[in-house]
Amino acid sequence: DLTQSKQGLASWSVNDLTQYLHTGVGARGGTFGPMNEVIVNSLSKLSVEDVRAMSVYLKSLPARDYSGPKVTEEQAKAGAGIYEERCEKCHSASGRGGLFSSPPLAGSAIVQADNPASLINVLLYGPSMPKEVSFGNWETMPAYADRLSDQDIVAVGNYIRGSWGNLGRPLTIQDVMKQR
Repeated sequence: DLTQSKQGLASWSVNDLTQYLHTGVGARGGTFGPMNEVIVNSLSKLSVEDVRAMSVYLKSLPARDYSGPKVTEEQAKAGAGIYEERCEKCHSASGRGGLFSSPPLAGSAIVQADNPASLINVLLYGPSMPKEVSFGNWETMPAYADRLSDQDIVAVGNYIRGSWGNLGRPLTIQDVMKQR
């Protein structure tokens, strides 16, 4: 969601978005998946002013409010232990991540996206970082495809999508199986 909705870019400043689009990494997230090609082969070659103009435009898009089903407290609770064991060290109990550990999950557009494919892919396969992009001191997230079952991925995904004010529809086994 590239609008100003809570599930989209509401928590991103123009500067955050400009840095991310131009370098592949910023305070709100780092590139992975198909965005790698967009940033490395295109946006990083533009001037900062041009990328900033794109960011200003994106920030001007009106919000599309999410009105679909939300992760229930029970669904979120099922993944709390997995999150604490596997994710909390880097992303923190508050989901805010850290400058030297990882990007925030609270307010993340990837976490809250209506289509959960990107979140599931990063949980299963870890972020694929291009050599041209440096995440600096952030730790590299491991892939969990061989460490967690589909049900575990659903549980931790629902914990993330239903915590810290995030709004996302509940994940299903079918969502995970499709990405696996």
